[in-house]
Amino acid sequence: MFTGIIKDIGRVEKIEKREGKTVLHIATKLSDTLSLGDSLAVNGCCLTVASRQNDRVSVEATAPTLTNTALSLLRVRDRVNLEPALRLSDPLGGHMVLGHIDSVGVVRSFLRKKDYSVMAIAVPRPFQRYLVEKGSIAVDGVSLTLYSIRSAVMTVNVIPVTLQETMLANKRAGDKVNIEFDYLVKTVSRLMNTRQHT
Repeated sequence: MFTGIIKDIGRVEKIEKREGKTVLHIATKLSDTLSLGDSLAVNGCCLTVASRQNDRVSVEATAPTLTNTALSLLRVRDRVNLEPALRLSDPLGGHMVLGHIDSVGVVRSFLRKKDYSVMAIAVPRPFQRYLVEKGSIAVDGVSLTLYSIRSAVMTVNVIPVTLQETMLANKRAGDKVNIEFDYLVKTVSRLMNTRQHT
C-alpha cells in the first residue's frame, strides 16, 4: 500500500527487454532504503525491486502491466515519480493507494495560476462512476483531490509544492498519465452494482 506522497524523482537509466517482461533500471536516492522484493510505486504502478546496486534499483514490469499503463511510454533519461511501500509507522499523508492502475488518462490542459495550477484529464467513460467531486485520486502516483467533473473530464488543482516535488509540472496537453481511482469509491460502487442485480 502507498499514500500518493512522492518520496523521490528517479531517472530511468536503462530499459531492458526480457522474455515476458521489461526491466527498468532507475537511479534514485531511495536505493539504500530498499531491499530485494520490496514494492516500489513507479508513476503510481506497484512494481517489485529485483536488484539494487549503489544508487540504482531495478524493477520488473510484466507485459500486461505495460499494456494497461503508461509505463510503456517511458524512455531512457525520463524522470519518474517514486514512492516506497507504506510502513505501519508512517503517517498516511495522502490517501490509500494500492499501486494498481485502473486506467490511462489523457491530459487535456494544464493552466498555471498565481497560487496553484489546474490540470484537466480525460478518462475513459466506463470509469466515470468512480469520479467523485472532492474525492481522492492518484495521478501518476500523486495523491490529488478531484475539483470538478464534466462528463469524462476531471480537473484537479495542484499546489506549488506538489509541482516541485513530483513530475506533474512537466505534463502537457496530450500526455498520458496513470490513473488509480479511490479504492473506497470503487468498493462502494461494486457493492451497489451487486445489490441492484440481486
